[in-house]
Amino acid sequence: MEVYAPGVVKLFGEHAVVYGKTAVAIAITQYAKAEVQGGKPGAVEMRLLDFGGISIALKWEDMAKICKIYRARKDIEGFVESIRGVDHRLLPYVVIASRMAVENGGRVGGARIEISSQIPVKMGVASSAACSTAFAVALANFAGLKLTDAQMIEIARDGERIVHRNDEAGKIDVSGSYFGGCVSYNDAYGARRVAVKSKMDVLLVNSGPKKPTAETVRHVAELNKSNGEYVKVLLEQIEECTRRGLEAIESGDRNGIGKLMTENHKLLTALGVSNESLDKVVALSEAGGAYGAKLSGGGGGGLAIVLPKDDVGRLVHMLNRSGFDTYAADVSEKGAKDYVGAANG
Repeated sequence: MEVYAPGVVKLFGEHAVVYGKTAVAIAITQYAKAEVQGGKPGAVEMRLLDFGGISIALKWEDMAKICKIYRARKDIEGFVESIRGVDHRLLPYVVIASRMAVENGGRVGGARIEISSQIPVKMGVASSAACSTAFAVALANFAGLKLTDAQMIEIARDGERIVHRNDEAGKIDVSGSYFGGCVSYNDAYGARRVAVKSKMDVLLVNSGPKKPTAETVRHVAELNKSNGEYVKVLLEQIEECTRRGLEAIESGDRNGIGKLMTENHKLLTALGVSNESLDKVVALSEAGGAYGAKLSGGGGGGLAIVLPKDDVGRLVHMLNRSGFDTYAADVSEKGAKDYVGAANG
């Protein structure tokens, strides 16, 4: 049995979502895959095909011990450093499997799961979130677990918490990969599908090397400690931008969506999570007649997302000529949720 989970790009609200604000994202037609089949009785085996096939097999007692340590953690950083004998690239899946096993009476044993992905890593397309989401759904299906959407998203987020070493990670990325289409997230109401009234296909532009998301998230946290009032004002402005952006999406106002994307980017620049290359992509996109553009995800490099007008070829040529790899991305209406409850086999 295979489960596919799409990559995700953020239209509005990244970084602000960590502080309880709203974020909006779209899923794109690049996928992570988790393939599950029967394995060793009483154990869960995990294999990462994109990292040379590194693997681990955990018995019930292993998972119970890890889950106990995870639940008692004081912080994610300390938990990660406390786990010995587990490759940290496997740890997100180890935690998901361990928590799922303990909370469901050990019913996840006998599974062998291989994880792979066609989503670019460290680019701001939620590659790790898609892998965690596909893995969680595949394991739950294998075990016949009946989890709600909120429960599935919450347990898949454990993978993102480990990857980014932040308890608030994965809110919009996992939600977008789970539901597919266009999704908004807010702590008050959780994740919601957003009705899209206009074409939302976008251009993705590689601005160059990207800082780890954990680093840019930490930068905002440190800025918040040293200059909380400044950050508070920016986060409130991003929230207003997101609110108006949602209205534009739901009314089909592509011009409004684009302008608000660019406005959101400028606020993220003021927050210190953009860089010269990302700013250049946004400026070139504006000059090339796009509706708007912004960084996507953690920032500090990686992908920018551009909402183009009809003359896409001209804009792509201009960005490519300036040294930026550019490609079109279609919206994936299908998310990992579409595989929930899939038959075993």
